[in-house]
Amino acid sequence: MTRDWIERLTTDPDGADVYVLDGQTRPSFVRSAVMELTRTTFLVRMVLLQCAPAVRHARLAGPRGQPELSTPRMDCWAAYLRGQADALDLQVIDTTNTAIDAVVDALVVYVPAGQGRACGSCA
Repeated sequence: MTRDWIERLTTDPDGADVYVLDGQTRPSFVRSAVMELTRTTFLVRMVLLQCAPAVRHARLAGPRGQPELSTPRMDCWAAYLRGQADALDLQVIDTTNTAIDAVVDALVVYVPAGQGRACGSCA
C-alpha cells in the first residue's frame, strides 16, 4: 500500500507543491518505493512523529476513540519505528508535550520553500 500511495503522489495528481503522506509504515519501505518509482526529480522528506507511550494511550482512548489500539504491540511498533528512524538518521519530532500548531510549525521546517519537486534524494 505504501508503494501504491507513493506512486500516486509521484504523478502529482493535484498539481500541489507539497504532499504529505501520513502513515505508520517502515521508513525503509518508503525509501525503497521512492527509489524504485521516482525516475524524475522528486523530493521526499521523512519525519517521525512520536510521543511517550502513556500519552499515546491517552490520545487513543480519548480524542481518537480507539482504545483497542492501545496495546503492548503498538508500543513495540512505536519503538521499532523509532529504531528505524535512528538507523536511517531521520528527523524525529516528539509530540508528547507539544500542541498541534507547534507540531505543524516543526514540520514546516522540513519543507523547503518553493521546492516541492527539487531533487531525487530520499532522506
